Amino acid sequence: MLHRLTNFFDSHRRCCYALGVVLAVGAAVALGNYYRLQVEDVYQASIEMQTQEYAADLQQWKSDGFAIGALSILGRHNPSLKRVILEREPSAELMAQAAIPLKTLSMVVGANHAFVLNRDGVVVAAHDHQGQAPLGLNVAFRPYFKVALNGGSSVYGAISVTTGTRMFYMAVPVYESRTRQDQVIGVLVARFDGKMLDTSLSKQYGDDLKMILSPSGVVLAASTPDFLLKADRAWSLREFGGEIRRQFGDYPFAHGVPERLPFDARQPQVKLDGRRYSLSRVDFDWNDPSGPWTLVTLGDLDTVLPAEQVLLIKGLSAVVFLLLLWGGLRRLADARRHKADVARIEQSERRLDMALQSGALGLWDWNVSLGIVINNDVWLRILGYSKEELDQTFGNGLDRWACLVHPQDHEPVMARLRAHLNNEVEEYRAEYRMRSKSGRWLWVLDIGRVMQRDADGTPTRVTGVLQDITQAVEVQQSIVDSQTKLQSMIANIPGVVFRSLPDGARTMVFVSEAIEGLSGFAAAHFLAGHSYRDLVHPDDLEIFAGCLGSASYMLEYRIITASQEVRWVYDKGQTIVVDGVPQYLDGVIFDISERKAVEAQIQQSRRDAELATQAKSEFLDSMSHEIRTPLNAIIGMAHLVQDMPLERVQRDYIEKIDRAARNLVGTINGVLDLSKIEAGKLSMEQVCFDLRELVDDVLLLVRQRAEEKALQLRLDIPALLPRSYVGDPLRLAQVLTNLVDNSIKFTEAGHVCIGVCLVRQWNDKALLCFSVTDTGVGISDEQQARLFNAFVQADLSISRRYGGSGLGLTISKKIVQMMQGDIWVHSKPGQGALFKFTVQLNVPQRRPQESPTASCSAPATPSVAGAAGLCTVNDYARLLAGTRVLVVEDNRLNQDVLQGLLQRAGVQVVLAANGAEALQRLLEDERFDGVLMDCQMPVMDGYGTTRKIRGYPHLRSLPIIAVTASSQADIQGRVLAAGMSDLVRKPLEVTAFYRTLVRWIKHLELPPGAIAADPPSGVSTPGYEGIDSALGLAVVNQDLALHQKLLADFRDDQQQVIERLWLAHAAEDLQAIGFLAHSLQGAAGNIGATAVRQAARQLEEQCAGQADLVPLIRQLALCLEPLLAGLVCLPTAGAEPPVRDNEALGSEQLLKLERLAKLLHNHNAQALALIDELCEQSRSGALRTIQERIYRLEFQQAYALLVELRAAQG
Repeated sequence: MLHRLTNFFDSHRRCCYALGVVLAVGAAVALGNYYRLQVEDVYQASIEMQTQEYAADLQQWKSDGFAIGALSILGRHNPSLKRVILEREPSAELMAQAAIPLKTLSMVVGANHAFVLNRDGVVVAAHDHQGQAPLGLNVAFRPYFKVALNGGSSVYGAISVTTGTRMFYMAVPVYESRTRQDQVIGVLVARFDGKMLDTSLSKQYGDDLKMILSPSGVVLAASTPDFLLKADRAWSLREFGGEIRRQFGDYPFAHGVPERLPFDARQPQVKLDGRRYSLSRVDFDWNDPSGPWTLVTLGDLDTVLPAEQVLLIKGLSAVVFLLLLWGGLRRLADARRHKADVARIEQSERRLDMALQSGALGLWDWNVSLGIVINNDVWLRILGYSKEELDQTFGNGLDRWACLVHPQDHEPVMARLRAHLNNEVEEYRAEYRMRSKSGRWLWVLDIGRVMQRDADGTPTRVTGVLQDITQAVEVQQSIVDSQTKLQSMIANIPGVVFRSLPDGARTMVFVSEAIEGLSGFAAAHFLAGHSYRDLVHPDDLEIFAGCLGSASYMLEYRIITASQEVRWVYDKGQTIVVDGVPQYLDGVIFDISERKAVEAQIQQSRRDAELATQAKSEFLDSMSHEIRTPLNAIIGMAHLVQDMPLERVQRDYIEKIDRAARNLVGTINGVLDLSKIEAGKLSMEQVCFDLRELVDDVLLLVRQRAEEKALQLRLDIPALLPRSYVGDPLRLAQVLTNLVDNSIKFTEAGHVCIGVCLVRQWNDKALLCFSVTDTGVGISDEQQARLFNAFVQADLSISRRYGGSGLGLTISKKIVQMMQGDIWVHSKPGQGALFKFTVQLNVPQRRPQESPTASCSAPATPSVAGAAGLCTVNDYARLLAGTRVLVVEDNRLNQDVLQGLLQRAGVQVVLAANGAEALQRLLEDERFDGVLMDCQMPVMDGYGTTRKIRGYPHLRSLPIIAVTASSQADIQGRVLAAGMSDLVRKPLEVTAFYRTLVRWIKHLELPPGAIAADPPSGVSTPGYEGIDSALGLAVVNQDLALHQKLLADFRDDQQQVIERLWLAHAAEDLQAIGFLAHSLQGAAGNIGATAVRQAARQLEEQCAGQADLVPLIRQLALCLEPLLAGLVCLPTAGAEPPVRDNEALGSEQLLKLERLAKLLHNHNAQALALIDELCEQSRSGALRTIQERIYRLEFQQAYALLVELRAAQG
């Protein structure tokens, strides 16, 4: 039969092919259509099931969901919510307490807003993450309110009255008690942004289009914005009214009604944009009185099985049928040829097996697809196994080979095999070890090649041969070891040559005999297995371990010899790697003990030199201080004597004494600065300063000397040069003054010009170049070479003629170098000199409003500061007296500081505890000259308060000065952006504080140099642990009584602050922790508690991040608790301050006090002798303080103290 069919096909081949094509095409068309219908039915069923599942999930929102459960629990159990509902007019504090659980609820359920309604539908408490709390809003018309008021829970969607956007509301009743049987007293509502539901619909089931329709058929949530707020039916203006229209608020529908969806939402299949969609519609209940809501899903049928894919299926089906038909026919023809081919293949395999037998090559054949490995008899003989033993023990798969390969060789061999299978190398070739039946490891050479791959290129059959090469490998390894050992044993190397294993113990494979001379142990000691690592000094083990894992290394470490002697060694070596695996460490070790001893001597000499330099600098510092004290008295006495009637010769002597003393003070100051520089104690401050004011102050200092020589002072500063920079203005002015002084000294006629220019600015840095030009005697090249050396002048005649120590330029150069700059000079004899120097300064992040620096090359005039002269803090009584200032501060300690400082200046102070109270006072009373505003307060902070104040036209020009303890870099920008005029920082610097008030309240611009704080009274204050008393007294302008009061207030106010911090941390209330830390930071700054202030500042900064706050709170407690314990001895708030210990004076001493008062009033130097006499007769502390003031020639302050002492003595 088969023979006849084969003959018929051979004779009628064309007819058979034509008939096959017709049958194949028909079957393919029918199969394609049937397949498409089946796929679409399955897809529609899956869309229906998905829609039902998601609708069931949505329906559970009203009763069984996590969010509705959280609302129900909070509504039944939270007392603060019930109190705010039952209160007819709840206070702000009560509403704030109620807002805390609402905030927690919003975070837990992911709501944008949570609020509480009373029975009238009015919002009585709310929390919104954007701060838009609609307190007082009446939403009684909403269905969710009505359902909840009747004891039910519901979910409702609508357009928000407050935001005008789509929102979904979850509402539950709030009962009077914790059971549902009691009366409903209010409603708890959580509001979710409609976009959140849009996102959920988009993520739920991939590319399907989903939407949620209200009972009125309007889309309130959709996976695509094209369907939002469109309806599934046509609405007229008359029908779309009443409660339906109120659901959508004032939303601006086109033509007043929602636009209809572009398809019929009630059909099982719809067309949209030319594509077919399967539509599934499922209703679900949200307890909406208007009816059920609807979930609609559109599944794109064209994407399930596109027309191109259907056509492809039909085509492929036709091809398959044709191939099957063709294959069947061809098989008939091939059947006859197959039998002959099999016979020829069997004969070829017999010949191949004979060849392998004669060559001792084991053959393996791996059928990859079946996972079967076939081995010939030679392969089995190499390993000593029979076929049955191998199959029973290891199976007939690839696992057989894996079990026999050495574990260390498995991965490298598999990597080579994979590389060949992936067609990365032409053939697979590997040398590795295999375990024979006797347990011996045999080295084999394995070579293979992929013989067959499928259509995708995946190997299906791999064939190869295996050869035993154990003997060859052992011979080769013996040769390599001998050669390596011979090359390493070099007898003339002055060190230890070794080869070790690459392990941490440095196990020696070979080590030269020199090791005995180095360590005291023979080479055999280490070759016997003792670790070389045991010799290494314990302190150097970490350095010694540095040789591991490195291709090469160089180490220096110490070893302990057999005689317990410590020696330094130099160890250099490299790692020997074989096939990517470290095998050995080869290296050499040298004894460097003598070199290390020399280096130690050099280091000791350097340290001795540094100590000597430091001792010299400290001696100069001490001596200059001792010399300066009597010099100060000499200068003061000379100044006083000049006011007396003197003869011309006497006046000339006094003036020379005064000049000589001042020159000596300058020389001592130079020596002191140089000693500080050499000792490394001179540091650069980083403060913001006005460049033009700095130059003006320098001109003011040198003006008199220039006028004495009739020299003209000039300025050359570009008009657009910025004025504000951050750096050390004192040291910069010192350099500039030194250069100008030199120019005036060596210039007999003409002018001296000061120039400033901006060289370059990048990021927050600026490079400025200063120049000082004169028309003086000039400097030769030889003199310039040693100009900047210490104690060296251009030549000896200069010292004899002009004077000076030669330190000024040396110190200037050092200071300029510390400012990342350089200094140089251009000059020729008789042509004047040009000194230039550059400094690198920081640029403020935000420059204050400043007028451009005037460009001038004309004679310079003194600055405003120079004209005004220096004024003390007492002068502000005249400048600020009678003004009225509102102090907005929540911390009682800070209130006392500000109130005390302002009242001392004659300012009327009004206090407000928070921003809301301050705003109310400003609206009720407009008679305020300024406001001092704390930035962080409860109820309403300083930023929000300022913005609201600026919203009133009559308050827009009111000066508002921020008072902040924040150290953040952007604080000034935030203050100005909120609308404040300026800021002062806590702890207060009294001078800057008063200056800022004068600038904004009296509109007087006083430069920093025009203000001098009253000197301290000299009254001693007891020391307290953790308190910088000098800093604390400076904050309150040396008012000891106020300082003591602030300490007592601090102790009373901060007793519970650590406990409050731990409670806030347990509640995860970062806002409360930040507020407590900020308040403590400001209070600590006011009393000089720097460590507490720093710890509180770090805690406040970390509240904004994700850092662990526990260590910071503990650190704050460690700083605060000893401080509070040390303040226990202080009297409580309101107690009388301690009385000063003044010794009663006799009548004779009181008469001397009267005489001393007259001498001090007349600035008579005889007061020095009289105060010494009084102090010898009495041990009064007050007299000692007066004596110190008189020694410093501070007669006016000493007179004030004397008046107090006389009053105390009665």
